Parts: sequence; structure tokens; C-alpha cells
Amino acid sequence: MAFNPSVTSRFETMTNDQVISGENFTGITALTEISISEISYGHGRFTKASPNAVVFPDKQTISPDVTIPQGTTVRMNFNSIKTSAGGAVVLHKGTI
Repeated sequence: MAFNPSVTSRFETMTNDQVISGENFTGITALTEISISEISYGHGRFTKASPNAVVFPDKQTISPDVTIPQGTTVRMNFNSIKTSAGGAVVLHKGTI
């Protein structure tokens, strides 16, 4: 089966203070420079205590904000991200 980026990636134009959460991602590519002010590292999963609902890790405020330069791909598992300075990004869900 050939690699199909539309299955594993999603384009977003993020605005200032926008939050995308509730999904498991494997990385982000900044198509324009963006700044991140909050992130939740790791992936949500089912647990014994919550077998019918996905439990996501807690969000962490980043101070100072992290700037991702245009054209940079960051590989990391996360499930929530908040921008302080928005821009165009690709959110990855599979192998990058």
C-alpha cells in the first residue's frame, strides 16, 4: 500500500490562541513561523479506570513560548496544542 499523506496529515491555519485538542498527533510541520504556548505531551489512551473513554495527559504551559521556524518539522507525540502566534501548519498522525 502506498503512503497517503491525506490519511496521516492535516493542514490547519491556526489563529492566535487557537487550541486543537482531543486527537493523537505524531508531529507538526510549520509552513509559516508559529509560536506554541501550551502543549499536552503524549497520547490519549483507554485505561482500566476509564475503559470507555480516552484519557488524555494534562496540558503544560510553555514559558517562554516556543517558536517553530517556517519549514521545520518537529516529531513528538502530543494530543493538544495552543498557539500564541498562529500560522499555517501540518499536523501529523502517522509516520513522518
